[in-house]
Parts: sequence; C-alpha cells; structure tokens
Amino acid sequence: MTYQSADISVEDGNPIEYYLFTAGAIRERFTNAHEEKTFLLEQYLPVEVQRSQPRVNQDEPGSSVEITLTLTDPNSREFADNWISSAPEVSRYKVTIYRQMVDDGGAITYWIGFVSSARYNEKGLKLTILCKSLDNLFTLQGPRKNWGTVCNHKHYGNECGLAVNDFDFTTTVASIDASGLVYTLTDTVPAPVVRWEGGIMTRPGRFESRMLVSRSGNDVTVQYPIPEIAVGDTVNISEGCAHDTVDCKAFPNSNNTSNTNLENFGGTPNTPNQNPFSKRLDLPLT
Repeated sequence: MTYQSADISVEDGNPIEYYLFTAGAIRERFTNAHEEKTFLLEQYLPVEVQRSQPRVNQDEPGSSVEITLTLTDPNSREFADNWISSAPEVSRYKVTIYRQMVDDGGAITYWIGFVSSARYNEKGLKLTILCKSLDNLFTLQGPRKNWGTVCNHKHYGNECGLAVNDFDFTTTVASIDASGLVYTLTDTVPAPVVRWEGGIMTRPGRFESRMLVSRSGNDVTVQYPIPEIAVGDTVNISEGCAHDTVDCKAFPNSNNTSNTNLENFGGTPNTPNQNPFSKRLDLPLT
C-alpha cells in the first residue's frame, strides 16, 4: 500500500509525525509517537504535541500551522528553556513536519516553515508556536534600529558585551507577600555595581523571568508575580541598566580601552538637538 492510499484509508492508515526544529547548529527533534523513534538516521523524542491543519490567509502568502507542546513533559520544557536562553540570539527556528505510515514505512515531507511567534496558555502549562510557511519570508521587514539617545542593545546581549554572570546574585526566597510582587530574600542582597532596578529575577533552569522594579534591603519588587517560584526556591537576580551613557560608563568591561562598557553603547547621545530648518546653518550649534 502506498502512503497516499493509506493516508485516505478509513481503516488502514496509521500515521505518526516528526517535528524537526533547526536554528544554526541546533536541532530539536520530537515525535507524537508513544516511544522514541529513529527517522532519517536521527532520534526523535516522544512528546505530547498537537498541531492545527495548515491554514491559508488571504492577506499573506503561503500557509500557517500552530504547534502546541505540553510543558509538563520534560522534553518539551527543556526545548522551551533552550529556545529562550539561546536560539533567538542565533537565528530563527526553521520547522519541518514529516508524516510516516507506521505499517509500511512510507513517509512524506508534510510541511516546511519557520517560527513566527509563540504564546503560553493554560497557566503556562502549554506553549503554542505559530509557524508560517517559507513564502512569508519575502514579506518580513528587515531588522532596523531606532535612532535616539538611549541604547538599543539588549542588556547582556551580544552587542551589549556584558556577561550576566558577572552581575547577578543567587539566593533563596524567604517569603512572598500577599500581592505576589514583593519577594524577601534569605541572604543579604549586596550593593549593585550599577543598579538592581530594571534587572531580571528568575529561577535557574526555568523559562519565566520578571523585571525588578525596586529593591529595599532584602526585599525585591517585581513587575508582576511569578507563579512558578515558591518560598525556599533558589532564584537569580541580575542587575539592570537605564540604557543611557551614565549606566553604560559605570559597568566595567576589561575588553574595552576605557575599561567601561561605553564603547558598546548603542545609542546616539551626541546628536545635536538644534533644528537646522529653524536656525541659521552658519551659526554654531547650541
């Protein structure tokens, strides 16, 4: 029996699917089968995964598919952790879906595209990934930066050049107030090199994080609650940045001539604020 005849058969079809996510050298492989499978000489891990049928939108070319992973599954959760911590800094994930008939081994490449966006639902227990076909790549805008006095770089990102491990503090949670916003930490929070405000609080090895709004003694206030953090859990807090030249100059960086991070500043703080269309151009700028 061919794949096509088995696929349309009411009783003889027995398909399983393989999901291949690639980003640079990263290759994540999953299957909806009940056990680990070898496909095209690669191992695919069994996960609880669902997907929608490919949908066509008249406002854009190609098609789209939604893939939903259940994050109570350790393989899916590790994928989400690795994705957020590394892959977005490397490249966009490409997605390939294969379908195979278990009984006769026939297989096809069912759909190819890339990850467009993702969202968490059901109290963070599921991750739904919106994927678009390769036709949509031609409609995407290229990367661009805003022109302004503040820095455009992601704090601790590649262009920033600072290592988060040099400016974080690990401790445990002693108590959480009723609002879920104020976390009292067990160990004495040291004075920051620059500032704690605008930094990040997270649980090591987990994917959720929150911005630090303020710090007073051992109490830190976050932007909104973190349901997955409980009393006694280990947490990391990382220093923040105002994305101005003052903070950038205050962060030490031995890789730069000034021994500060100012050479990596991503804004244009020295842009003249005098409008040449309302002032004479032969006068000095003020």
